[in-house]
Amino acid sequence: MSWSPLSLLEGKEEMKDAAADAVDSNKTTRMEILYEGRYYDVTNFIRRHPGGNVIKLYTNEGEDATQAIQQFHNRSMNKIMLMLKSFPSRPATTVPDQQQCKLY
Repeated sequence: MSWSPLSLLEGKEEMKDAAADAVDSNKTTRMEILYEGRYYDVTNFIRRHPGGNVIKLYTNEGEDATQAIQQFHNRSMNKIMLMLKSFPSRPATTVPDQQQCKLY
């Protein structure tokens, strides 16, 4: 049997849970923006974003940052596209279809 720091807490469930919670609280929450049908992980970029915390407004689930990025960065889109390509990304599972967004 190997030793671990949690072995000191043997039989002390409350202390084990608190230790596990402390480990979990050190994890960083992933922050992603949706741009043209892809989610880009901007977790490590948010602190360096020249526009400050405004980027956080677009990290809510389902919030599409496409229009905002195109408007605010229209003069530097080549640079923005290179930057986005350097971030980890994944395809969006659902992108609203304009036809499905009609109000009845």
